[in-house]
Amino acid sequence: MTPPSSAVPQKAGRSAWLSHLATLPEWLAAPGEVPPIEASAAAAATPDRAAVIEIHQGGAVRQRLWRRDYLRQIVEYGLADDSMDASALLTLAAERARVHGYDAGKPSPPALPCSEEDAARGTVLLVSLFGVEKFGGAEHFLEQMAGLYKTMGYTPVIVGLRAERRGETGDRNGIRYVFVAATPEALFRLAWQERACLAHVVSGFGHEAVAALRFQQIRLVFGIHFWREMFEPPTAHLGYYPDCPDGYVPRRNMQLLLMDADAVYVNSPFVQSVVETTFGARLNVIPSLPAAADTNPAYPFSIPPPDERPIVLLPNSRWDKGLGLLLGVAARLPQISFVTIASQSPRQLAQALCTAAGLRNVTVLDRQDTLDALYRQARVVLTPSFQFVETFSRVVMEAQAQGVPVIGADRGNIPFLLKDSGTILPESADLWAEEIRRLFEDPEYWRARSEAALRNAASMGVHLQGNRLSRLISGLAAPMLVGVGSGVGNVVHTTPLIRRLSRHLGRRIDVVVAGDSPGALAVVANPDYVNHVFLLNDVPVRRQYDTVFLTNSFGELRPAFRARRVVRSREWDRFHAGHRLHETEFNLEAARQLLGVDYGAEDAQHAFVAGLRPRPGLSDLVGLHAGSKGGTWGAKRWPHFAELAARLMASGLRVASFGSAEEYVAGTIDRTGGSVEAMATAMQDCGAFVSNDSGVMNIANALHIPLLALFAPTEARTRGPLGIRSVSLALSKACAPCELAGRSGPFVQRRCHCIGEITVEAVEAAVRLMLDTQDTSVARAARRPEYAHKSP
Repeated sequence: MTPPSSAVPQKAGRSAWLSHLATLPEWLAAPGEVPPIEASAAAAATPDRAAVIEIHQGGAVRQRLWRRDYLRQIVEYGLADDSMDASALLTLAAERARVHGYDAGKPSPPALPCSEEDAARGTVLLVSLFGVEKFGGAEHFLEQMAGLYKTMGYTPVIVGLRAERRGETGDRNGIRYVFVAATPEALFRLAWQERACLAHVVSGFGHEAVAALRFQQIRLVFGIHFWREMFEPPTAHLGYYPDCPDGYVPRRNMQLLLMDADAVYVNSPFVQSVVETTFGARLNVIPSLPAAADTNPAYPFSIPPPDERPIVLLPNSRWDKGLGLLLGVAARLPQISFVTIASQSPRQLAQALCTAAGLRNVTVLDRQDTLDALYRQARVVLTPSFQFVETFSRVVMEAQAQGVPVIGADRGNIPFLLKDSGTILPESADLWAEEIRRLFEDPEYWRARSEAALRNAASMGVHLQGNRLSRLISGLAAPMLVGVGSGVGNVVHTTPLIRRLSRHLGRRIDVVVAGDSPGALAVVANPDYVNHVFLLNDVPVRRQYDTVFLTNSFGELRPAFRARRVVRSREWDRFHAGHRLHETEFNLEAARQLLGVDYGAEDAQHAFVAGLRPRPGLSDLVGLHAGSKGGTWGAKRWPHFAELAARLMASGLRVASFGSAEEYVAGTIDRTGGSVEAMATAMQDCGAFVSNDSGVMNIANALHIPLLALFAPTEARTRGPLGIRSVSLALSKACAPCELAGRSGPFVQRRCHCIGEITVEAVEAAVRLMLDTQDTSVARAARRPEYAHKSP
């Protein structure tokens, strides 16, 4: 730590300042101050973005420590006058410094709450490489976000970084824009001068923006719209990532971006899956929707019929976005007119390729300001982006909003967009030509595809964008992190707590998952209540939080979180199978005892899985989960699932198996395998579900599927489902549940096999009752004593 002799000098010119600062350690005391003994501990516990540490004693600030790199930025970027002495420099630095507090008398260092200025709705910088120049989807998106920020009371400024337009300012649709140099210095100075309270940056300048602004009193929102921040560039051209992400090396400093940005989102489900797999973070989606992504209310009268749509449209003539495939398809369909647009590449190049191929039915147009007129002429739009893997593909949504059927590549996010509304094909000119031919020759088929396109555009609606954005930034002030862990079942038991905390605070919270339970990140990633979900690593530990609350299932881990306070459930009580409270209720009660967050009895029934919602309607599909954990937990497996399935199918019901592949029940529909989220989505088709005590059981309960859960060696009272449509069928026997007998009992010793004493007849009767009623009366009736199975 800095001794007085190495403190900031009283006076120095710019070059002298920089030379002097380069010789000093990371944290500096003000002139004349002696660093306190606890200064090193304070620095070690300080978030990476803090510019100032305020050491507290008795409720007052005892001393301030200044980050050298923040002072260096102020001097190097020309904000400090050459004649400025140390006191004046620190006074200037204090105007925009991000402050962190430390109280040596407390075990957990407190982070100072956001200042009123930082939390106020002031200027928002919306930063991309091209600014108001509509090069790609990110620039269209930021213009949309600027309008939303404006309606929320902020003052948006669109910032472009094109060197040839540096210094240009203006107004676009009532929103100010400015171009600055693509350097950290230029962005630092702009944020300082604008006194910006928030910077919203998209892919292309993310690392540089975070490095420039991390110490200022500003909130950082980063949107992942492209690959640059996540993967090492394959060539000297930083914007070219062919076939990404296959075979690409992750960028290590992406972890730093996840630590520093106050809010991070992705632009599509595809990118969401890539980030989760590669970096252990589950992020919310704000899609890159065009402004016209809602269905035209005048349909069908304003949608031109197919016979008035003579062209096939490829909106981008880049080779890696499908020009080569278009040439092959056009050669197979010489009677059909094809149009492509030189949006991001020279028109002469595309025209030369068409001429070389001898094609007379392909027209290449210059860049267009709007494609609306072309969409209205298009029988079909093509998005064959096989080499350039689309992270979103605005073209799909633009075309569908105009009622145009879309054929897309089977790569990137395009399959997500076209899953229920378009045609997804591999890279085969024959297959693409066949589909185009059908859309021209079969008017009824075209109309069906057009209507599906309109429905999909409406479901993605731009009217939801404001809510998506406001929920993202809602958690920026005094953010909270909840720690969960262990198996999927334990994680599901924390979701009513997560929901309650979010509703109590009125904003989203973050979640960190300890352990390696597959799919656990997706389970807790509900966009209504959760901003970010992290695996336990350096990212959540080094992010700055107001409060960290560690649930019982998080375990004994004690990471050094950067937070005002870290509250551990286990310091109040420890949950066990014989506890007086159900595990879900235990988590809620812990928050009441330790955080003062009240709850009602109904809160325990509001478990969730991701953002999935109950599906209305009846179904004759019965889902089964015949497995559980292995080892000791194998005693939870009911051995009669095959017989139950045979009986149900013999009466005309459909029966499906869920879980892992080895948990398949012979003769049933096989829906085993895949991710936890995919399994949960498929489970929504069920009209009833039968399961052992398992994580899948808890998922069915959270989805509000009529559920019959089977218990014998484990305690249904503390582990069973609490949903209003869930029933626990527990073996009534003097020795059950034997997990309460401890280490010497038959459960731990693997001698318990009594779950087999629950008869097929009892289970079948309960299932049929569920299917007959399929309402909440099933749960109430099934909890009456006469429904508990008695052993002989």
